Amino acid sequence: MTLLSTEARWGFIAKLFHWTMAVGLLGLCAFGFWMSDLPRGPAMFKAYALHKSCGITLLALALARLAWRAVDRRPAELPAPGWQKLAALGTHLALYALMLAVPLVGWAYNSAANFPLQWFGLVNLPALVPASPLLKEFFHEAHELGAIALLVLTAVHVAAAWKHHLLDKDNTLRRMLPGGGAVLLVAAGALGLATWSVPRPASAAVHGKAPAAVEWRLDAARSKLTFSGTQQGATFSGRFNRYTPLIVFAPGALAASKWSVTIDVASNDSANAERDETMRTGEWFDVAHYPTASYTVRSFRAGNTAGFYVAQGELAIKGRSVQVPLPFRWTPSTDGKSATLTGQVVLDRHAFELGTGDWADDAWVGRNVTVGVQLALVR
Repeated sequence: MTLLSTEARWGFIAKLFHWTMAVGLLGLCAFGFWMSDLPRGPAMFKAYALHKSCGITLLALALARLAWRAVDRRPAELPAPGWQKLAALGTHLALYALMLAVPLVGWAYNSAANFPLQWFGLVNLPALVPASPLLKEFFHEAHELGAIALLVLTAVHVAAAWKHHLLDKDNTLRRMLPGGGAVLLVAAGALGLATWSVPRPASAAVHGKAPAAVEWRLDAARSKLTFSGTQQGATFSGRFNRYTPLIVFAPGALAASKWSVTIDVASNDSANAERDETMRTGEWFDVAHYPTASYTVRSFRAGNTAGFYVAQGELAIKGRSVQVPLPFRWTPSTDGKSATLTGQVVLDRHAFELGTGDWADDAWVGRNVTVGVQLALVR
């Protein structure tokens, strides 16, 4: 078998692309429909990660196949009625379009769902579209419909090939068959990239806010309580939308100052419904039994730089309390009627048993979670 195509047959490289894409796309479609019924958990997320990595690989192979078709010659056309030639051309163009569109739409769906995309744990890929529930639903439906259309067209393509072979008795199928099974062997090897580690994010904890000898009220519209972690080696972020702080603070009256904050952990929002729902389960925040978390400050001390302080507090999540110091900056307005409190702390999720069972592996879920607080306060 020659590498290049000849007047009579397709060459080895063309066959390699053909059968690799055929095995890969059909297998990936079947795998995609199968994994959609998996229960939420590490196995599901790992299956999705493998599906996405293989999809990106097949997208690259489809582009390479098109590039090769541009330089490789085509075998001579076999005699056939004009309508058959037109149908064959239309089917091939549609197949090529779907080979590109299905993985690209899947990539866009992943982006709109605000999931990270990492190719086999090696390369982080950028988002194609911004996070959006509406775009997520659109691209999800488009991805599934595209996969179904790809399967239907493939069935038509296969039926036509067998029609040529069994009824017309021409060489249409024979000249694309792999020699000695070598192409199928290489195709299987191309998709056999199996074992890899992927981190995925845990959720964040809570933190404190600060009043003084003066009691401060929260300007919720200009405040935020955020968290960030790693998922499949890529950073994700979110926020808690509902929290109630009691802040009494004055830089000149640290001994009289006090904070406490109660957080509705079910208000977590990372712009991804699947991730947020998972974070509320018993293996994570267990909101059914522990609907709130709290941070209570026992004392304050001044930092080494003017305007900076450290709150010594106790963070309680899921019935477990841990001493957590929170460095923060206090920025009052010139008239003293408002102030901004900003701080950040890195938490170990294992200290609160966030992510137990199958989620405990740090290779899958990042161990550290960064919690950020930015509070706009008024008197």
